[in-house]
Amino acid sequence: MKKNNHSSYPMARLTVLYDVTNDLIVDVQFTGISIGEREHAHRLLSSGTLANDRNYKNLIIFDRGYPSRALIHELEDKGLSYLIRCSHSFLSCVNGCPDGDHTVTDIYKGRTTQIRIIKDTSGEEPHILVSNLFEDRQDASYHQNLYHRRWEIETKYGELKTKMRLENFSGKNPQVIRQDLYAALFISNLSALMKSSAEAEMEEKLTSGKHKYQLNRSYIIGIVSRYVKSLLTVPNYKKQLTALITRIQRMRSIIRPDRHFKRISGHHGTTNGFYIRVNL
Repeated sequence: MKKNNHSSYPMARLTVLYDVTNDLIVDVQFTGISIGEREHAHRLLSSGTLANDRNYKNLIIFDRGYPSRALIHELEDKGLSYLIRCSHSFLSCVNGCPDGDHTVTDIYKGRTTQIRIIKDTSGEEPHILVSNLFEDRQDASYHQNLYHRRWEIETKYGELKTKMRLENFSGKNPQVIRQDLYAALFISNLSALMKSSAEAEMEEKLTSGKHKYQLNRSYIIGIVSRYVKSLLTVPNYKKQLTALITRIQRMRSIIRPDRHFKRISGHHGTTNGFYIRVNL
């Protein structure tokens, strides 16, 4: 419970396994805050969505809240590639490394693990990445660019909070809360699939002019939220789906590269008041 001015409200922890390439939420852990991020990560690593019968490895990217020796061992045991940002104090082999690109050996309780370390302490804040990516082409720049893809999950969390008002549940019953959560995740994934389909049909129009364009995600979420019920119930849903994709293709916005805004980090609070709820 969070207490403020003699009021309180329940809090929960949501951790998402997110496909940054296809903009899809593939699995989630949703629990009380007594269960931490590392336990969520452990559960998600056992997700059936990571089962792979093809000739490639899944790559999992983690931020600084997750690294542990146990996590690295589990990732290795499951045959998963990983890229994790960590602190100086994470492992002695990390702390002892100078800046640069190094491959080190961590020995713990008789187990030997090869770890790649990309370390840069020249800035205001140290930037240290550990991974099990060892190919020559996967240099320091490759690791940095790959880790930058993790920012897309922050954008996704922002979308769930602001556009779908995920924090504003329609009831107090656990079943109702989970229903609201999974409805929002379903809308998010369906919106991503429709956006991808619409962009594939008009790729040349989006990229051939002076400016590059993308379809308006906020508009797509609004359209999907409004018509999802009929898409799930009408017999001829394909006709309506085609009509919706045509509408979506009309709403485009310019992609502005290298546009950055300073991140303001503060105490977490609800994005919207409790009296507001969007019907999904």
